Amino acid sequence: MTDPRRILVVGEPRSGTTLLRELLVAQPTVGRSGLASQRPLELLGQLGLGVHDPLSPRQLHILAQSGGLERGEIDATPTTFARWHREMSTAHAPGEVDAVVDRVHRPLRLAGQLLDAPDTAIVFLVRDVRDVVLSRAYQYAHEQTELTVLAWRRALRDAAKLTGHPRFAQLRFEDLIREPARSAARLGEALGLSVTHTRLGEAGGFVENSTFGDVVRPFDPASVERWRGRPDDPRVRFAGWAARRRLRWLGYPEPARLGMRERARFAHRRGVARGLDVASRARRRLTAALLPPLD
Repeated sequence: MTDPRRILVVGEPRSGTTLLRELLVAQPTVGRSGLASQRPLELLGQLGLGVHDPLSPRQLHILAQSGGLERGEIDATPTTFARWHREMSTAHAPGEVDAVVDRVHRPLRLAGQLLDAPDTAIVFLVRDVRDVVLSRAYQYAHEQTELTVLAWRRALRDAAKLTGHPRFAQLRFEDLIREPARSAARLGEALGLSVTHTRLGEAGGFVENSTFGDVVRPFDPASVERWRGRPDDPRVRFAGWAARRRLRWLGYPEPARLGMRERARFAHRRGVARGLDVASRARRRLTAALLPPLD
């Protein structure tokens, strides 16, 4: 029996990645991965490593435990993250399935490197950033809107580098909600699987709990363009202005026009956020450089 293929559902938090993962897992030939990849990929980035860099046994243990594996399930042989990820994500595949699915929010830059393996595919789910900031505010009341928009823009830049890859597919959350049958068919064609949205069935309770009330039930039209109900919200106005070109490129509705004073204020906020983002990434690199070797 050959190992099942791996499918990574990637997208910014609050973009509908849970819904898409559950849609795929609901198919009879698709199972859930035995590994939680999110935290290991984050740690790999903090260590300044790529998925093909050699790992020491201790690094491997740290990454594996962060992925929810028990010590007895960890192969301590030095290897690379890509090889270890392939082994662990398929080791607990439920029965005989054609593919296993895992969800990753960030970083797409590292997740994209896993496409070097011929049995790996990535589905990137993007959502209107104005809805993303409102949804994240529902969960993280004190999160900075500016940093959320920067992360959203960075994910799109990373996705653009993968566009055209035969095992990379990009899908809008809004299309998944409004046209589930057509979106499922597109996914199936891109992944080489039979995918139908009706198999998600009565998963509404699960989706409601995992999205903090953002999606009341699968494919609920009320979860699309929620920002229209709050057009004067400063977060909506800033996100629309800061991401206006990318919103237009993705086919989303045009943001509201802003006055000169409001544009100047938003430009200042964006500049401060960029400075904080650069400082944060520099601090992470410095921390990784000062860490003792994990031998």
